Amino acid sequence: VDAQGWSRGAGRHPGTVQSVSKPVVYAVTRDDVGQEALERRVGCEPSGLPFNALALDRHGRAHNPMINVGAIISCSLLRPHDPQQARLDRVLEAWSALCGSPVSFDSAVYQSELAHADSNFALAYMAKAAGAFDPQHVRTHADITKQLEFYFMCCAVQVDCAQAGIAAATLANGGVNPITSERVFSSSTVRDCLSLMHSCGLYDYSGQFAFRVGLPAKS
Repeated sequence: VDAQGWSRGAGRHPGTVQSVSKPVVYAVTRDDVGQEALERRVGCEPSGLPFNALALDRHGRAHNPMINVGAIISCSLLRPHDPQQARLDRVLEAWSALCGSPVSFDSAVYQSELAHADSNFALAYMAKAAGAFDPQHVRTHADITKQLEFYFMCCAVQVDCAQAGIAAATLANGGVNPITSERVFSSSTVRDCLSLMHSCGLYDYSGQFAFRVGLPAKS
């Protein structure tokens, strides 16, 4: 992957990453806690269901980290006892390294998502009832709220299209930013992240996209 880029129009107009946050949350968590700890709680199979379905796999785990419940559980494993700002800073640092330039955070979008969070609270309580969270990290209503707040913070990270293109190129380059030459994630984490994006990244359309296009992607 070389360092050439091209953009036009509104390519420098920022927007929040929303569900495109999920691969980055997966990669940061995977590098921080390790594959085994993450896969005890989150699987690697396509669910065949909508992104917000109230469902776990037959082992009581989230099907994969590219759907809402899987991303929420992944978030719960990322430095769960640190202050929220420190956790957000870790994710912002990862995004900035991926993009090769500083990214920002949209507080208004975060507050809006937190105010309309009923379906995600339902997912989190379903997961808690099934024992899908690590009980050392999630035991109470306050714990559920803390993890969902962090999940919405991850969704409210803000990048522009040019930055998003460099982030994608960094993943395509095995985790090394082609602009800065910085290694952002381990090669094994990137390999597995791209595999998950290929098989699960477009939710219940993932199979069609894999068949028609054949590239890792995230909607």
